[in-house]
Amino acid sequence: MPRLNNDACFSMSALLVGQRIAELLAATECADPESVQMLFLRLEGDESWHRLFLDASIGFWEMWSRDEAFCDFEGVPFANLADRWKITGTRIESAECVGSWDDAIASQFEIRTEVGTLVATSKDEIYMSVSFHPHEVSRQG
Repeated sequence: MPRLNNDACFSMSALLVGQRIAELLAATECADPESVQMLFLRLEGDESWHRLFLDASIGFWEMWSRDEAFCDFEGVPFANLADRWKITGTRIESAECVGSWDDAIASQFEIRTEVGTLVATSKDEIYMSVSFHPHEVSRQG
């Protein structure tokens, strides 16, 4: 079941919500490690890999076996985003590709976890910029 969806706007929640992040990797460009070609997400208890990428202002979501998921990326450097943002084991609360055909708004991925939200936006025709926004902790007292 390689391609799960491709559109300007769609939900990934049916398969991802309630699941915990095992690994989150980003295929990067050697010259600019902040330029991401594709995100690779693996959930706890599942050996499949979800591939997320943006192309022509729309989002693509695929699911592959490990060998198939990484076959096009031999020699490409990877950033371990789960380690960088300390989100390994965190539960996914929502997962969406957000955009609009009508308003010509480029799509972006938003994956909300119990500790913050990952946002991947188009950087140019090939690459994405990926950021993580921790939830603010309210302090009582």
